[in-house]
Amino acid sequence: MTSFDKVQWVHDGENILSEKNLSAVRIHLETVGNIAVEHWHFYGGASPTPLAFNDFDEFYSYLQGKVKPGDAIDVYRFPHSA
Repeated sequence: MTSFDKVQWVHDGENILSEKNLSAVRIHLETVGNIAVEHWHFYGGASPTPLAFNDFDEFYSYLQGKVKPGDAIDVYRFPHSA
């Protein structure tokens, strides 16, 4: 048994690819500017990959090409308004 066999997957948890989340990112990028992103790799070690985007299509392409099931994506608005 590998350590992957012990993972309990859920299908109804938070997902960066949900319409709600993608829409929030798109609106921020179109109206305010930039996002800072931390890409946490599933079983990938202790440190996330830091990224920044100012274009929704580039952000979405990154998600499609680099993110795997089990990874976590944290998105921070930049600049951040209170």
